[in-house]
Amino acid sequence: MKKLHIIAFNNPYPPNYGGVIDIFYKIKALKEQQVAIFLHVFQYNREPSQELEQLCEKVYYYPRKTGFLFQFSWRPYIVESRRSQDLISNLCKDDNPILFEGLHCCYYLDDLKLKDRIKMVRMHNIEHEYYAFLRKSSHNFLKSLYYRLESIRLRYYEKIITQASVIFGISESDTGYFSKKYGHSVFLGAFHANNKVKSLPGRGEYILMHGNLEVEENESAVLHCLDTIFSKIDFPVVIAGKNPTSLLREKISSLNNCRLVENPDSEEMERLQLQAHIHLCYTFQASGLKLKLLNSLFMGRFVVANPLMVKGSGLAELCEISQSDQEMTDSIKKLFNKDFKPDSIQLRENGLQSYANKLNAQKILNYL
Repeated sequence: MKKLHIIAFNNPYPPNYGGVIDIFYKIKALKEQQVAIFLHVFQYNREPSQELEQLCEKVYYYPRKTGFLFQFSWRPYIVESRRSQDLISNLCKDDNPILFEGLHCCYYLDDLKLKDRIKMVRMHNIEHEYYAFLRKSSHNFLKSLYYRLESIRLRYYEKIITQASVIFGISESDTGYFSKKYGHSVFLGAFHANNKVKSLPGRGEYILMHGNLEVEENESAVLHCLDTIFSKIDFPVVIAGKNPTSLLREKISSLNNCRLVENPDSEEMERLQLQAHIHLCYTFQASGLKLKLLNSLFMGRFVVANPLMVKGSGLAELCEISQSDQEMTDSIKKLFNKDFKPDSIQLRENGLQSYANKLNAQKILNYL
């Protein structure tokens, strides 16, 4: 039986937002391929999980070292706050390969104690670009200052991934960036909850926009669409996601055709996705891969997206791409009274094959 250490930046259960979804379903897919997983989790806002215990040989938990004092380091805060002598001690108990989830977990990547190990890094984003974008989208001065400082530190620190045996990019465009700059990079599609396309033929009831609404990037996208798209149409719109701000609640309630579904559980979220007629996917930031796009294609009918949402994903042909807000509004008007045909479902199944969890698990197995 092959064995693997995985270092996770957060507890991946429940798998209810971007990065932890990728980690949880990666663990599940590797378990199905008979890989014994030793999971190391930096714990800071979630409780230990029985589900992880069942999937892994052993789960280790370490407290994340949060607080203002950890800002005083040349290392990025997201890295400096994830270090533990217990972690490096546990990694050194054997010589099994190690998968570092994100730049966040790379504090010990260049440690001499691990110099002869197979070390893989999964990059969830081009992190310094992502934090530069967060700085631009933030309306809070102190947060904006933190994002700027973190972006600078992440740009400098990124070269540590030259110590990895392989770098796994989450999108084709991110993989191209890492390959050009550091070499030894492989595209590894995002892991997710979908085993098959569940899209239903016919017509749905509303336009759906969903995501983790406490993330500033997602809130900015929803606010923009409310102003420039949803206010220009009469079709019903559902906004669904985690922890919306009071600003977002107020804005949604001001439009008669829009309603908010706060913190839906997995069953309700699946129902919302299946019953929607159009999934609207909009972003201002192309880095990484948007799991909401994958979920929309596996679960929904028509998917309308802007170019940044599909960049580097290889999924543009499965979506209606709109270059501007006016084009997006026109696409919605065109599609809302149009049936979603069974042959479109077959097209989806063919186009999503490169995102099969089993296929991507095999890519990791090749390095064990």
